[in-house]
Amino acid sequence: MTANIKHLYIHIPFCRSKCPYCDFFSIPNASEDKKSSYIAAVIREFAHLSKLIAAPLETVYLGGGSPILLGQRNLSLILDAISPFTDPNTEKSIELNPEHVEEKMFSFDFNRVSLGVQTVDLNILKKIKRKYDLDKLIQNIKRIKQENISLSLDFMFGLPGQGLKELKRDLDFIDEHRPDHVSFYLFTVPRDYEYVYECAPDELAEKMFHMIHNSMLKLGYGHYEISNYSLKSKECRHNMAYWERKSYLGLGAAAHSFLSDRKQRSWHAKDVEAYIKDPFSYEAQETLDSKMELNEKIMLGLRLLDIGVEETLLDGKDYLQFIKKGLIRANNGQILLTENGIPLLDCITAELLS
Repeated sequence: MTANIKHLYIHIPFCRSKCPYCDFFSIPNASEDKKSSYIAAVIREFAHLSKLIAAPLETVYLGGGSPILLGQRNLSLILDAISPFTDPNTEKSIELNPEHVEEKMFSFDFNRVSLGVQTVDLNILKKIKRKYDLDKLIQNIKRIKQENISLSLDFMFGLPGQGLKELKRDLDFIDEHRPDHVSFYLFTVPRDYEYVYECAPDELAEKMFHMIHNSMLKLGYGHYEISNYSLKSKECRHNMAYWERKSYLGLGAAAHSFLSDRKQRSWHAKDVEAYIKDPFSYEAQETLDSKMELNEKIMLGLRLLDIGVEETLLDGKDYLQFIKKGLIRANNGQILLTENGIPLLDCITAELLS
């Protein structure tokens, strides 16, 4: 029986070193044998679940980790396995770090690249234990564009030692190189993080958000999701599937899957060895009840700034207080965040969730 799935995520948990702030599941310096065994398990899982796919897939996303570290052979094996389920309109994305863009990447059939830049301030990069050659990054951006590959640049704000002047350098870089898509994530770390006291306090972080928001709009980018901006028609279709609660398959250790028609979510353990041994088992599975489903619709809907949440879903909830404060607004039966409400999303959703 098909679940008509149109979106596929593949988690590649391998990286050269583990960034101290990274919350994604990844392991550094894995052996080539382990990478090959892992990919064999991913392909086994895909073969097992492919009956749920209604080809062609709308999106495929390789995240990590650093998928390019799999090497040419392993990447080819994955792409060959999924190729019968894609067509020229499939959005095929790969996450890359600037230092991992390699010539061989351009021989693969990706049409979207997400580069984890974080910041172009070399002093701040050093503090967060990231390092790349800025000139080479610029060369790679030009090459990606020449190959007609859609480019997304991922930045962080509120970084250790970052003020409005340093943030402006990142915004100027975006203005100069005009990627199709830009993500800006607030830098969050545990309390024992080495540079926690140099991270932006809440008041500065809010000023940074408004600076980003106003600058990106002036540059012609649409703010379509709370952390994401894009030029017209260049939104990340894969991530939109998550926020719109569409069905998707997640392959690999720590990956999640969601079958919207069955209201079922499942996820693999954060354990590469366990996944290689048995890629068909899950750490947990759950079926959403009506309360869980409602809460998800509110939480994810508010993230989508042009779509929002159906006002009827908020019946019985005290949302008028946020309208009076100018944090949300009503528009044609939908409730949407205002610019002032965006930094307070967590507080607003906490009040609105059942």
